[in-house]
Amino acid sequence: MRKVLLICLCSVLFITSCATTPVINGKENQGKENQKEELFDDWEYKGFGKVLPAWVEPYFYGGAAAVRSACAEYSTSEIKIISAAGSDVDQSEQLLIESITDDNTDGYTLAESVWVHLLRKEDIAQYNGKTYVSLCLYIK
Repeated sequence: MRKVLLICLCSVLFITSCATTPVINGKENQGKENQKEELFDDWEYKGFGKVLPAWVEPYFYGGAAAVRSACAEYSTSEIKIISAAGSDVDQSEQLLIESITDDNTDGYTLAESVWVHLLRKEDIAQYNGKTYVSLCLYIK
């Protein structure tokens, strides 16, 4: 009898622990509405605790102009961002290296480079279905 009672008790605890989040004022999980949409699920050295450089997200929202307005350190600089996309990190980095020439970087200094893995469908579509993008930020 004790085994049956114990099994029933464990079953009830298991079932109630799997309940979904409560509905408050007709909306589930209101905290998620205020969260910013994630653009990337991985980037260079994320696994080692490196934070995504501050200029990367603004770049995907509005290009170099958005980077200048979002990042004070680049607001007065002339910047150029060169990017290349691939189906994996190695391919995107190789294509980026091939696209960097003296003509498009003349007079600019490399400030930082990073690769990211895209999440948003519109970003992936912009890069022809490629999900990895390597970026170089140049300043003058």
